[in-house]
Amino acid sequence: MLRFLFVILLLIQSSYAFLVTQNNFQGQVKALKSLDIDSNFLKDKVFISMKDKMNRYRTKHFLKVLEEGDRFVPYLRKMISDSGIPKAFLYLAMAESDFTPNAYSKARAVGLWQFMPVTAKRFGLKINTYIDERKDPIKSTQAAIKYLKYLHGILGKWYLAAIAYNCGEGTVKRAIKRAKSDNLNVLLSAKKYYLPRESRLYIRKIVVLESLANSANFIIGNNSGYLLNGGSAKTFAKVIVKRGTSLVAVASSIGLLLKEMRKYNPQLKRDFVPPFAGKYAIYIPYNKQADFRENFNPKKNNSR
Repeated sequence: MLRFLFVILLLIQSSYAFLVTQNNFQGQVKALKSLDIDSNFLKDKVFISMKDKMNRYRTKHFLKVLEEGDRFVPYLRKMISDSGIPKAFLYLAMAESDFTPNAYSKARAVGLWQFMPVTAKRFGLKINTYIDERKDPIKSTQAAIKYLKYLHGILGKWYLAAIAYNCGEGTVKRAIKRAKSDNLNVLLSAKKYYLPRESRLYIRKIVVLESLANSANFIIGNNSGYLLNGGSAKTFAKVIVKRGTSLVAVASSIGLLLKEMRKYNPQLKRDFVPPFAGKYAIYIPYNKQADFRENFNPKKNNSR
């Protein structure tokens, strides 16, 4: 009887492993298709090597980034899904900043989506003495969606839009002209140098990150199965306050430390909202909305 039960258990485990593997493969093919990339890309040697290295040497860091991104990532995922751009572009933000709103590069790119000042302002983000909306998780994602749609409109394919996000539309146009093709395999040639090396690796990195983040085999195999169920809960909410409102006043009304309040509002350079705007949206934990409505008095002098 025990032997029979053992055989049944092995069959169930084998069937589960087969289904998970099949689902992972089908998921990868679907993600590639959404980016206008042929499924043969899964055989790309550089892609396979990058995925293997990530699996071997960067696993802990990768899983930590996924876990710590829970403050904003669920909201970003929904915005991207609702916008109609490929869902894999969530991992463009991961490639750019590790989902860190305060990320800053030597080239002066800032935020989750690493916007340069000129591009940020071009797509509606404000940068001044009081705010840097490149760090605003919602507004910067709205801008990134607009930018990616703009690039897709010019270049015609989503993988070209992703590459252009990294190196600029001009560089991609010149690469296509030199190669006499917009075929991804041609443009990624390591011998012809149609694209900069960083850009050739960039699209592969996005696919690697998307592939691992959505791989049940990888996540469960690294004892992080809980991450597969994450991202469905709402983590923060938007509330409207008058100009100059102090973050201390808002934090106090919802029982939150100022330090934590700053984490929800990285776009603010000061501990108060811009004094020149009539009203301004800030973010609080989703489960604190009732406290805010009950305890925060907008008529009181909460300004700095």
